[in-house]
Amino acid sequence: MAFALALVMNVVTYWYSDKIVLAMYRAQPVTETEAPGLYSMISRLTTQAGLPMPKLYVIPGEMPNAFATGRNPNHAAVAVTEGLLRILDQNEVEGVLAHELAHVKNRDVLIGTIAATFAGRS
Repeated sequence: MAFALALVMNVVTYWYSDKIVLAMYRAQPVTETEAPGLYSMISRLTTQAGLPMPKLYVIPGEMPNAFATGRNPNHAAVAVTEGLLRILDQNEVEGVLAHELAHVKNRDVLIGTIAATFAGRS
Protein backbone atom coordinates (compact mmCIF):
# COMPACT_ATOMS: atom_id res chain seq x y z
CA MET A 1 0.00 0.00 0.00
CA ALA A 2 2.82 2.43 0.90
CA PHE A 3 4.55 1.73 -2.41
CA ALA A 4 1.35 2.47 -4.34
CA LEU A 5 0.86 5.74 -2.47
CA ALA A 6 4.52 6.74 -3.05
CA LEU A 7 4.18 5.87 -6.72
CA VAL A 8 1.04 7.99 -7.16
CA MET A 9 2.54 10.93 -5.26
CA ASN A 10 5.74 10.84 -7.28
CA VAL A 11 3.97 10.47 -10.63
CA VAL A 12 1.88 13.57 -9.83
CA THR A 13 5.01 15.41 -8.69
CA TYR A 14 6.89 14.33 -11.81
CA TRP A 15 4.06 15.38 -14.14
CA TYR A 16 3.54 18.80 -12.52
CA SER A 17 7.02 19.49 -11.09
CA ASP A 18 7.69 22.42 -13.38
CA LYS A 19 4.44 24.19 -12.52
CA ILE A 20 4.80 23.50 -8.79
CA VAL A 21 8.35 24.78 -8.40
CA LEU A 22 7.87 27.80 -10.67
CA ALA A 23 4.78 28.85 -8.70
CA MET A 24 6.64 28.39 -5.40
CA TYR A 25 9.32 30.83 -6.54
CA ARG A 26 6.86 33.26 -8.18
CA ALA A 27 8.78 32.85 -11.44
CA GLN A 28 7.70 35.09 -14.29
CA PRO A 29 7.91 33.89 -17.90
CA VAL A 30 10.03 36.09 -20.15
CA THR A 31 9.97 36.50 -23.89
CA GLU A 32 12.68 37.37 -26.34
CA THR A 33 11.61 41.03 -26.36
CA GLU A 34 11.67 41.25 -22.54
CA ALA A 35 15.11 39.62 -22.06
CA PRO A 36 16.88 39.52 -25.42
CA GLY A 37 20.36 38.74 -24.04
CA LEU A 38 19.17 35.91 -21.82
CA TYR A 39 16.93 34.53 -24.55
CA SER A 40 19.78 34.66 -27.06
CA MET A 41 22.11 32.75 -24.72
CA ILE A 42 19.62 29.97 -24.01
CA SER A 43 18.70 29.72 -27.68
CA ARG A 44 22.34 29.34 -28.71
CA LEU A 45 23.03 26.77 -25.98
CA THR A 46 19.97 24.64 -26.81
CA THR A 47 20.93 24.63 -30.47
CA GLN A 48 24.45 23.48 -29.62
CA ALA A 49 23.11 20.79 -27.27
CA GLY A 50 20.46 19.57 -29.71
CA LEU A 51 17.65 20.39 -27.30
CA PRO A 52 14.29 22.05 -27.91
CA MET A 53 13.93 25.58 -26.57
CA PRO A 54 12.79 25.46 -22.93
CA LYS A 55 10.42 27.97 -21.36
CA LEU A 56 12.44 30.75 -19.77
CA TYR A 57 11.61 32.35 -16.41
CA VAL A 58 13.02 35.06 -14.17
CA ILE A 59 12.53 34.87 -10.41
CA PRO A 60 12.29 38.08 -8.39
CA GLY A 61 14.85 38.28 -5.61
CA GLU A 62 18.46 39.05 -4.81
CA MET A 63 19.71 35.51 -4.04
CA PRO A 64 21.76 34.27 -7.01
CA ASN A 65 20.24 31.00 -8.16
CA ALA A 66 19.13 29.09 -11.23
CA PHE A 67 17.42 25.78 -11.87
CA ALA A 68 15.97 23.62 -14.59
CA THR A 69 12.76 21.68 -14.22
CA GLY A 70 10.33 19.74 -16.36
CA ARG A 71 9.59 16.12 -17.01
CA ASN A 72 11.61 15.84 -20.23
CA PRO A 73 13.42 18.07 -22.74
CA ASN A 74 10.16 18.84 -24.56
CA HIS A 75 8.56 20.12 -21.34
CA ALA A 76 11.55 21.85 -19.76
CA ALA A 77 11.79 25.21 -18.08
CA VAL A 78 14.88 27.14 -16.99
CA ALA A 79 14.66 29.83 -14.34
CA VAL A 80 17.20 32.36 -13.10
CA THR A 81 16.94 34.92 -10.34
CA GLU A 82 17.29 38.65 -10.84
CA GLY A 83 20.17 38.52 -8.36
CA LEU A 84 22.10 36.05 -10.50
CA LEU A 85 21.63 38.22 -13.57
CA ARG A 86 22.79 41.27 -11.61
CA ILE A 87 26.03 39.88 -10.15
CA LEU A 88 27.34 37.59 -12.91
CA ASP A 89 28.77 38.70 -16.22
CA GLN A 90 27.49 37.33 -19.53
CA ASN A 91 30.02 34.46 -19.71
CA GLU A 92 29.21 33.34 -16.17
CA VAL A 93 25.46 33.42 -16.82
CA GLU A 94 26.02 31.37 -19.97
CA GLY A 95 27.97 28.80 -17.92
CA VAL A 96 25.15 28.56 -15.39
CA LEU A 97 22.59 28.12 -18.17
CA ALA A 98 24.74 25.42 -19.81
CA HIS A 99 24.86 23.59 -16.48
CA GLU A 100 21.07 23.76 -16.12
CA LEU A 101 20.57 22.53 -19.67
CA ALA A 102 22.80 19.56 -18.86
CA HIS A 103 20.21 18.61 -16.23
CA VAL A 104 17.52 18.80 -18.91
CA LYS A 105 19.51 16.73 -21.40
CA ASN A 106 20.36 14.07 -18.81
CA ARG A 107 16.74 13.88 -17.62
CA ASP A 108 17.71 14.43 -14.00
CA VAL A 109 14.10 15.12 -13.00
CA LEU A 110 13.07 11.64 -14.20
CA ILE A 111 15.95 10.00 -12.34
CA GLY A 112 15.11 11.90 -9.15
CA THR A 113 11.45 10.92 -9.39
CA ILE A 114 12.28 7.24 -9.78
CA ALA A 115 14.70 7.40 -6.85
CA ALA A 116 12.12 9.18 -4.67
CA THR A 117 9.49 6.57 -5.52
CA PHE A 118 11.71 3.73 -4.38
CA ALA A 119 12.96 5.68 -1.35
CA GLY A 120 9.35 6.37 -0.33
CA ARG A 121 8.67 2.66 -0.37
CA SER A 122 11.14 2.02 2.46
